[in-house]
Amino acid sequence: MNESLDNLIKSICGRCSDGHTHQENHIIETIYEAEHLNIFDFINYYVSIPHKEYYALQYLYHNKKEVFIRHGLEKPHLADYKKDVIFPPKNSYHNINVEMNKIDYFAIELDQPPFNHCSNHGNMYGSPWYYVAGHMTVKDFNGKFKLSDDRDHFYAHSNHLAQDWIYMYNDLDEKIDLNSDIKRSDLYNSIEQLKSSELHSIHKNTAQKFLHLTNLIENIRSVNRHG
Repeated sequence: MNESLDNLIKSICGRCSDGHTHQENHIIETIYEAEHLNIFDFINYYVSIPHKEYYALQYLYHNKKEVFIRHGLEKPHLADYKKDVIFPPKNSYHNINVEMNKIDYFAIELDQPPFNHCSNHGNMYGSPWYYVAGHMTVKDFNGKFKLSDDRDHFYAHSNHLAQDWIYMYNDLDEKIDLNSDIKRSDLYNSIEQLKSSELHSIHKNTAQKFLHLTNLIENIRSVNRHG
């Protein structure tokens, strides 16, 4: 799917040595003419989004201006990516803030698509929550938030089931050492468990390419409306 997204982006941007080809011009003309088509459906026509990733991308598309909360498991060996199971598991919280753990609050981050800010926390430090996390809009979150003095982000409490979230994952970076209390095999297995589950998940890189593509198409349509 990534290659198909790349090809469509290149076609729209005309990144070819000889400029736009006939096919590329046709795609842009179709963007103009298919104004009635939902952009998600337009992309799905050209890319054919796999069923496994369909809902996650659709959710991102309909909420791309919303603020999301994200939580990645702090103890990946306790991953339980199954329907009708509460996410995150109650015993999976890091023991950094014992008081928050006692009242069943888990650490979250806030970010907006394309998730280039707080979602990248932990990237350089080998934190497991960078590599895989559940995402949900604040407006869809049925729970409570609490700010603590031990971090500049919120904690949250909820009883949302695993299927209420969408999940994004990254490739494990072999050059970066993970936190000392995290086994690489546990993190790898947790990601593989998610990918093989019935839950809605997608690679973060694919999600970001998709969001970039929706912006390109919206920009083209905006210019076309202007005349």
